[in-house]
Amino acid sequence: HIINGNLDLIKMFSAANAKVTERCQSAQTAVRRGAKLSSQLLAFARKQPLQPIPVRLADVFDGIDVLLKRALGERVEVGFDFAPDLWNVEADPQQLENVILNLVLNASDAMPEGGRFVVAGVNTPGEEGNAGFVRLSFRDSGTGMSDDVKARAFEPFFSTKGVGKG
Repeated sequence: HIINGNLDLIKMFSAANAKVTERCQSAQTAVRRGAKLSSQLLAFARKQPLQPIPVRLADVFDGIDVLLKRALGERVEVGFDFAPDLWNVEADPQQLENVILNLVLNASDAMPEGGRFVVAGVNTPGEEGNAGFVRLSFRDSGTGMSDDVKARAFEPFFSTKGVGKG
């Protein structure tokens, strides 16, 4: 709150300087993301339950599209391929955005020379009495994962990055 408040004051005192205002807004976005990450880490540590609500996936990706493209950089082409009649899903939007951003950052690391990153969503009907589901897939043209990394990929806090790198 202190950092955000001071950024508001800087913007107020330098309203005529568009560059300062823009940088303050960028810093405030980072402050909000940091606060959200802290909240997520605390929720994980306390085993706080998710708060799922009906979510339209296209809206989630529209909301973080610029962030995804910035995280991947100009060397990576981003594509979306959602079924036009894609069902809503029950998800905690903040947790979903966090998962998506982590996948994007990992994909970016796997494509140091550039490449393509595609997110797709399709409806998958259920079988005899079972509800259907939405399959959300992420595909990149990166280097892939070794079998050892695949075995540990879903462990909390697991990383292949060295100390200070991730």
